[in-house]
Amino acid sequence: MKDLLKKQPKVLRTHIVSLAKEIAKSNGRLLAVGGVVRDSLLSKETYDADLEVYNISPEKLGLLLEIKYTLQKVNLTGKFFGVYKIKLPKGCSLDIAVARTEQKTGSGHKNFSVQHTSLTYEESFKRRDFTINAIGYDPLTQELVDPFSGQTDLKKKILRAVNAKTFVEDPLRVYRAFQFAARFSLSPDPTTLGLLKKMIRNGELATLPSERITEEWRKLLLSPHPSRGLTLMSEVKLGAWQKTYELADQAAKIPHHDPTLVLAAVIYELKSPDEFLRTLNFGQVSSAALHLVSARKKLTAHLQSKEKYNAWRIYFRDSLPADCKTALLFAKITGLRTTKVNLPKDPASPLVTGGELLRHFPSLTPGPSLGMLIKKIERLRDEGIVYTKKDALKKIREFLHDETELSV
Repeated sequence: MKDLLKKQPKVLRTHIVSLAKEIAKSNGRLLAVGGVVRDSLLSKETYDADLEVYNISPEKLGLLLEIKYTLQKVNLTGKFFGVYKIKLPKGCSLDIAVARTEQKTGSGHKNFSVQHTSLTYEESFKRRDFTINAIGYDPLTQELVDPFSGQTDLKKKILRAVNAKTFVEDPLRVYRAFQFAARFSLSPDPTTLGLLKKMIRNGELATLPSERITEEWRKLLLSPHPSRGLTLMSEVKLGAWQKTYELADQAAKIPHHDPTLVLAAVIYELKSPDEFLRTLNFGQVSSAALHLVSARKKLTAHLQSKEKYNAWRIYFRDSLPADCKTALLFAKITGLRTTKVNLPKDPASPLVTGGELLRHFPSLTPGPSLGMLIKKIERLRDEGIVYTKKDALKKIREFLHDETELSV
């Protein structure tokens, strides 16, 4: 077949071919495997590649890599699995390992014993999760190695476990199934669906670190069709996401969208969104999504009880740290007309600052009382009592006069 890696970044393709030639000199064989092959078959660009090496010992591979990449740091990232990571220019990277078998020795997704022996491709690929990820490609002969018919499943959009016995050994595969369904519009075959349900019933998902779960969720949120992953979650009884499907997909359709937008769409109909987000590790994105959802739910009431301009100003302010553009898009996909809404330059900016108050009212001094005065004006602004800087200064003049009257 033609060069499968042709559409991948040149730096990635060049290093894969060069390394394959070095391995061949030592009577070994290198195959590109997993995501880089799957994505190449789908004509999708990727910036990292998993490479599997045959007929060479882990020790010899490590030495060969140290010699070849003297100017780059070779990291042994997977200590137990013997995986070497090499960072390349332009954001690309290689994960390289000797073909191996794995046997589960405990709970979680890291407790495995590893054997590096002479293996057939089928024996090595048997440890992989799904058939779409169990396809190898030889960059020198341009041969595809596909012992489990992954190409056929990819064309038919079937998500199929490679091996029922080994599949259930890694609970992270449940979340990987969700994000693959979302990214590639895949549906699990009946056997794989049963395996996912079994793994959830067994309770091993609780052994996964939040960082790994978060990474799979991140891929789902950035996918073209988050609803496909959420539908699968509902199907295996891992949450009820039915009300979220359409909203999540609307958010995902927006070009160059902020992950905050899709996350807010996913949690919008949840009864306890903060409780759900505590199980993940999205950092500021979680905070932004929560603020966005809270502000949006108040906006409907504010539009009925306040002037339109004021209601939107409060919404943009309370949506922070989500930016105004994201907040406006979220309001739109949740059913509000936004065509005549103007974006504020700084939604958190008060009508009057401390410096302005000190200039206009020499009797005032810097300190907590000045901040309390500004907050009082902002509350009156929210209530629609003051609108402009002139209104605010007039109100403060009244406050100070009243205080003077009371002190006499």
